[in-house]
Amino acid sequence: MPIDERAAHTGSRNRILDPRVLACALAWMAVILAVHRESPFTLVSAHGLLHAAIAERLLLAPAVLPPENPFFAGEPLAYYWSFHLLVASVSRLFGIDVLHALELWILVAAAGLVLLAAGLGRGLYGRIGPGLLISFLVLAGAQPQAPLVLLFRSLRHGGLPADDGSYLWGLVHPASAWMRLGDPFGQLGPLVNYYLNTTSRPLALTTLVGVVWALAVTLRSPHRGAPWLAGATALLALWSPILAIAGGLSLAGAVLAVEVSRSRGWLQLGGASALPWVPAAGALVAGILVALPTYAHLLGGAAGEGNGLLGQGLGTAVAHTGWALASGWALAALACLGILRAPLERRLPLLVCGVAALPLLVATATVILPAGNFVNFFHAALVLLAVPAAGAARGSDGEPSRGRALAIVALFLPSLLLVLWTYTGRPPTEVVIQDGQLAQRSGPRATIYRWLRVSSPLDAVVVIDPGPPTRASQGNTAELPALTGRTLFTERAHHYIVSPYPRAGQRVAIAQALARGEALSAEGQQLLAALARPVYVLVRGEARAAARARWGEPVVATEPLALHRWQPR
Repeated sequence: MPIDERAAHTGSRNRILDPRVLACALAWMAVILAVHRESPFTLVSAHGLLHAAIAERLLLAPAVLPPENPFFAGEPLAYYWSFHLLVASVSRLFGIDVLHALELWILVAAAGLVLLAAGLGRGLYGRIGPGLLISFLVLAGAQPQAPLVLLFRSLRHGGLPADDGSYLWGLVHPASAWMRLGDPFGQLGPLVNYYLNTTSRPLALTTLVGVVWALAVTLRSPHRGAPWLAGATALLALWSPILAIAGGLSLAGAVLAVEVSRSRGWLQLGGASALPWVPAAGALVAGILVALPTYAHLLGGAAGEGNGLLGQGLGTAVAHTGWALASGWALAALACLGILRAPLERRLPLLVCGVAALPLLVATATVILPAGNFVNFFHAALVLLAVPAAGAARGSDGEPSRGRALAIVALFLPSLLLVLWTYTGRPPTEVVIQDGQLAQRSGPRATIYRWLRVSSPLDAVVVIDPGPPTRASQGNTAELPALTGRTLFTERAHHYIVSPYPRAGQRVAIAQALARGEALSAEGQQLLAALARPVYVLVRGEARAAARARWGEPVVATEPLALHRWQPR
């Protein structure tokens, strides 16, 4: 793949650390910080307490890998954990709480996205301007019709929907659902959504851009690029095995498909010689395999409920196809235009990205993954489509056009601003930082959690009724592990963090019986005793009398809750 090295490397305006690049990186970081500070609820986010709990486990026992599942005592975590090890390491190194360590990596991901995209743009387009457009499209390149859809529905219903804390736990304004054609929970973009939430997804999406850059280098210089490609893919697998496997194999398949098409004369690439598909595909597969020890435990299929790889039903497949089209149609059209406008000698990596996006889009509609993780396929497709879509800013003479680039930005900017607005004005969060640790702000649970954090043994196991109202004040996961540093006996049986374990249902039944202060069967007592750890039971309301009669006085009590040390009877 010939590259105009002169255009790519001459002048300060083509440096990756150009002031424009740094300004864009700082601007995105400032946006994230502003949203989190204006509404701290968004820092905790929907998944923050889950990730914080896993990081807490790694802080307490960094040598135990995989770590114990903080939501299913005594069992190794059936989830990826490399990202959480990174978070725990930063928390320990800088002496900050795990939630802000998570935020720090989101900021690194946002800045890294701009820097990597600038380098990619310089390599593919000869200048960094298209790279900045790539980074913008990764974050904003979806749902351009959202403002019009919201306007239509608002006029139809006589105004915006009322703010409702029950929609996505209050994380965003319900207008987020009204602005979409399908996709009621906003999972299919714009991807800036994920850069505002404390998960590993931002770091993974940014790393995928790095994988594309390394692949572009490999296609023109296999010996120089292949090690970088393998390393970038391995990093991606650490942050998100799904994105690495799906994105990596799609890119490998795309390189092979393009080479077969070229060799058979079906495709013209400006006289390019045989593509180095073996080094490219080999490096992608090698990177996936290098990281295998960190996620091999996730590949065993359905150990319990809700885990595994299945096909969608026809109705769901049709619905997901419609959602994907509604979200990605404009970016896909721009990607096609960018590929067609590229000079033949520069078309190869753009074409590979476009071809690789196709199986990912098909998988979005046809594959079931636990906890709605099929959306990872679509996210990878959006990142890959953003690369050739930036080429749509070329003018008729083949040179990048600032006016066209601004028009592309203008197409997606209203939707981006609308998404950011839905994250503002969120309700106050009950999660606060006390003495460098996560805690409940106030109320009965705050007293219980504080006692557990300060006075219980580090290996204590806590039994709660995994249903409401003792489970969580925010988000989709029980809050106790993140706010106490202690391990739950079990979460809900159908929660994705617990569903892979065959005995999840049995544990839930035991937990509910204990939370009512009831006696356990001999089998239930044996299961608890087998943990060989101190066990505490959280009871509430009328169950407190039964618990006191069975286990004696609570170790701590505050209306309407009481925490008892479990004793076998």
